Amino acid sequence: MGPFLLGAVRLLLAAQAAEATLAGSVRDDVTGKALANAVVALPDLNRLAVTGADGRYALSQVPPGPQHITVRYLGYAPRTLHALVPRVGKLEINVSLHPDPLRLPGIEVRPQVIVRGLEPMSGLASPDRAASLTAVRNHPLLAEPDVFQALSGGEVGLRPESPTGVHIRGGAADQTGYLLDGIPVLSPYHAAALFSAWNPDALAQVELWSTASSPAYPDALSGTIAAATRAPGSRLQLQGGATTTQTRLTVDGPAGSGGAGYLLSLRSAYPGLLASKDEASYLGGESGDWLAKLEAPLWRGRIRLLGYGSGNEITSAARATAGDVPGENPRNSFEWTSRSLGVEWSRVVRRYSMRLTGWTASGDAKSTWTAEAGRAGLGWSRRDQGLLAAVDHSSAGSFSTLGVRFHRSETTYQVASDSAPDLSLDARTPLAAGFLQHVRSLRRFILTLGASLAETDGTFYSSPAVQLRWQPTARVGVSGSLGRSHQFAQSLRNPESVVGSVFPVDLYLGAGAPGIPVARNDQVTIAADYRPAAGMRLGLQAYQRALHG
Repeated sequence: MGPFLLGAVRLLLAAQAAEATLAGSVRDDVTGKALANAVVALPDLNRLAVTGADGRYALSQVPPGPQHITVRYLGYAPRTLHALVPRVGKLEINVSLHPDPLRLPGIEVRPQVIVRGLEPMSGLASPDRAASLTAVRNHPLLAEPDVFQALSGGEVGLRPESPTGVHIRGGAADQTGYLLDGIPVLSPYHAAALFSAWNPDALAQVELWSTASSPAYPDALSGTIAAATRAPGSRLQLQGGATTTQTRLTVDGPAGSGGAGYLLSLRSAYPGLLASKDEASYLGGESGDWLAKLEAPLWRGRIRLLGYGSGNEITSAARATAGDVPGENPRNSFEWTSRSLGVEWSRVVRRYSMRLTGWTASGDAKSTWTAEAGRAGLGWSRRDQGLLAAVDHSSAGSFSTLGVRFHRSETTYQVASDSAPDLSLDARTPLAAGFLQHVRSLRRFILTLGASLAETDGTFYSSPAVQLRWQPTARVGVSGSLGRSHQFAQSLRNPESVVGSVFPVDLYLGAGAPGIPVARNDQVTIAADYRPAAGMRLGLQAYQRALHG
């Protein structure tokens, strides 16, 4: 190595040795807390360093002489320092930043008003349907929000002036099942100005399963209406209203600081409130419903307790000339109640979801009326208890459910008349069922397979179901489904009776009572839907039902 090159190397090493290290810490000026991820920069050299978890930074090989140092951290006022860096060694500079919250300009968000048919579609495939409660409240044909009437149209029929039940594809009212947060509800109807006995303020969404219903609850021949209650908010909330037909109030909020919450809903209706007491053509009485829910963490999962009840007392004139004679105003009376109580514990472990649900559901009805041959009276009651255990598994493109269900139902029916022999029927129907369902996505196809096997009184009843949906585009869908379902209780209500307009209660008797068989439905449905634009859907379906028993 020549003398000239050797001298250049020595000069370079000397220059490097002359560079110093700049280090220190960045802290909060008020609390003294170390600030991690603060930026310490040397703008003249286009260099920077980021503080660690302890708030310290280091910049090595800094040329000697005057340097500008800038320190920045989001939410704090920036600082600029001037330092004289020595030729060698380490220069310690500790910086304190004063809090200065960053004020962002306000952003006005206007949510889209949701009307029926314009809300985002749920996971249900057409012709099954769902409606958010925002869509129910904005339904253009409803004077009062009603979750059952919002589902009407197409294959779902209701009597428009005085609905007494939900009829799906020509089925009777008792062929429709009802679930509230997965808990069965019996005869959830009001009469005289109200229909649905579910307070809309307490609900978040309502769904109708009629082609690919859940095998966990297969005891409805036509379909199942399932509603989900609102999740309790993080602070106290009140919602309600008052009209000429009803008053309702809903309260929800947190219950403590452990993630628990509650929901309480009350509603009262007063048919005939403004009518004259001596006017025979008006109905009298009162009706109402309530709902209470409590949610809380438990055993690494979550527990939910739900209570529901509705009551109705309706009176009507016994004859059109009632009231013509002062003091003579005989009236027929109709009363019915529905109560459900359930508890569910669920837990998610990786891709598995476990749930255990127990419930009791009951219904009572009685009425007395005056006929030409004398007075007659009716009494009915039903008591159900059930337990369900299920495991769900989800993976890429598939979802599976496996479970068992135990159900016991006790029903009684009595009629006493002054002019005819008394009638008394009762039944006790125990039921055990196993079920499974598998949903798989195959590119543009979705295949759903389900089956349940139920046993009562030593006889087995199988209910298979299959559905295939093809989605060639985002706006077009075609589906075909085939299934069998059984029903182990049937109603003795006469659908052609005018009394049903004021007494819309299903008088169930369980299979095993005289003349009450296990009903069966075999159904094939083909449907197609097209969405040419947002808020518009065109649908076409064909179906065939074969009812037995």
